[in-house]
Amino acid sequence: MKKISLLLAFCLAILTVAQAQIPPQAMNYSAVARNAAGQPIATATIGIQISILKTSTLGAVMYSENHFVNTDSFGLFNLIVGAGAVQSGSMNSIQWSTDNFYLKVGMDINGGTNFLTMGTTQLLSVPYALHAATADSITGVAMDGSETVIIAGSDVTITGSGTTADPYIVNAAGATPGTIPTLTTGAVQETIELFGSSSSLYLKVAHTVSSDGGETIVSRGICYSTSPNPTTSGNVSPSGFNNWVGSDTSFMYIIQPNTTYYIRAFAVNSKGTAYGNEVSFTTTNVQLATLVTDPVSNFSFNPDGSVNTDLNSQLINDGGQPPVLGFCYATSPNPTLNDFVISTYTSLSTSLLNLAPNTTYYVRAYGTNIAGTAYGNQVMFTTPQVQLATVETYPVTDIYVSQPLSSNTYFTCLSGAITNNGGTSFTSFGYCYSTNPNPTTADILVVPNANNSNCLTTYLELQPGLTFYLRAYATNAAGTAYGNEVVFSTPGITIPELVTNPVTNIQSTSATLNGEIINWGDDPWFGMGGYNGGEFVVSTNPNPTTNDMVFYSNIGNGYEGVHSVDVFGLMPGTTYYVRCHSANSAGEVYGNEVSFTTLP
Repeated sequence: MKKISLLLAFCLAILTVAQAQIPPQAMNYSAVARNAAGQPIATATIGIQISILKTSTLGAVMYSENHFVNTDSFGLFNLIVGAGAVQSGSMNSIQWSTDNFYLKVGMDINGGTNFLTMGTTQLLSVPYALHAATADSITGVAMDGSETVIIAGSDVTITGSGTTADPYIVNAAGATPGTIPTLTTGAVQETIELFGSSSSLYLKVAHTVSSDGGETIVSRGICYSTSPNPTTSGNVSPSGFNNWVGSDTSFMYIIQPNTTYYIRAFAVNSKGTAYGNEVSFTTTNVQLATLVTDPVSNFSFNPDGSVNTDLNSQLINDGGQPPVLGFCYATSPNPTLNDFVISTYTSLSTSLLNLAPNTTYYVRAYGTNIAGTAYGNQVMFTTPQVQLATVETYPVTDIYVSQPLSSNTYFTCLSGAITNNGGTSFTSFGYCYSTNPNPTTADILVVPNANNSNCLTTYLELQPGLTFYLRAYATNAAGTAYGNEVVFSTPGITIPELVTNPVTNIQSTSATLNGEIINWGDDPWFGMGGYNGGEFVVSTNPNPTTNDMVFYSNIGNGYEGVHSVDVFGLMPGTTYYVRCHSANSAGEVYGNEVSFTTLP
């Protein structure tokens, strides 16, 4: 509720009077509704709840009714208290003279019945016209038949409730009718305001009723015109809710700058309409503002290729009133407020976002005050077009084997750079490669893990013995750009090249077997332990194989060079045949055969 109260903080200028022209048991009520920013709630349907409370602002509700009214362009609305949809109580049952009474006003700006209390105000003058029906009898006078005018009588007695403030002057000679009110027109105050995207000029006029003439005032306020001696038949602004006798203010809203107005206060009672002295006032001479639209030159791109820019202007002359500022733009010349508009209120600059690329726009600064809307000079600009990025592919310089490895593949490092992003950030980048020339993103893609806009580095797992074609790429709103093509090949695999060396340290039951791996065949799987790097096969028959005795050497897998192994458990005096053995993905191979005989 606190939040709603803040949003619905209205300023109300209220008038409540009893008039002969409206139904009995009724009062006129006028108000200007403003929001928390001071702006009138114009041309809207709002809900109003009127309650009459007894004794205090928290007293019992004697009467309650709902109204649904329309505000004008200045937020002004009018209603008749006593003529709404009755919610409780009766106006006829209120005994006005027996207690103090208060007028409580609730409002729902959405035109519903969720009323928020706007304020509670004491009725400082009893609406005696409403009490006329409560007088029980009038004695000691002669009546004219209509029972409305006392024409004679020396001892006048009025009985009934609420007669302590007699609307007639009564003396020993009878009753004497009252006169029209006495009043003066006071000072005039001019106000020029900005309300959001608009501005307004209005006058606040003071006026004082010094005497009601012995009769209840049913209406008061000011009347005004551009000609002398204005009357209530012309422009009228009612008084705010205040004492019937005393000082108050009224507002003139529908007025023009640099214009002389003639103003008179008025007050109406049953004897007629009285006018105060005439006051003239000339409103401020406000002219159209003068603005300059600055050239447009700085542009930036969004990832989708749309364009942003900055707009700036200069206020050369405000015309006598600070205007509401902004910019209007279009793709055709001479844009107005009917085209695209950015309201900047009091700022001379703003950002223009998400423009179409490669498009010509026209822009003008504008300023609106009460004299109208002025436009600055027209500036034309064409948004740039996003270009393809510029990409470079660096040569592949190293192809190697790395732990751990799950298949017979090679690794290499891919490097490249985006030397120009084309004006906007790219949406993807990386490498594409194939065994065919001119690879594209439809081929195999490798995307770097790090989003580095300048350098692209990643690792690639490749099959051996193939030639690859590689290109770096970058994609932005203009499309996909490719770098130069780099060609490289992974090593081919051959079977290992082996030599079986003579056996040494021959004993009766032991010996040392010797060999050498000349070339392991460039097989990464062999080099990483996928196959045995070096071993010896031994038999008592020529041409031993892995089906015979097998002894593993001390050489690591993937290494080239000499290797050996000490064997035991041989039979004395026996001739043995030895061959080195190895294998890789290209095949299996044996070295030359060597024989030896153990000692007896």
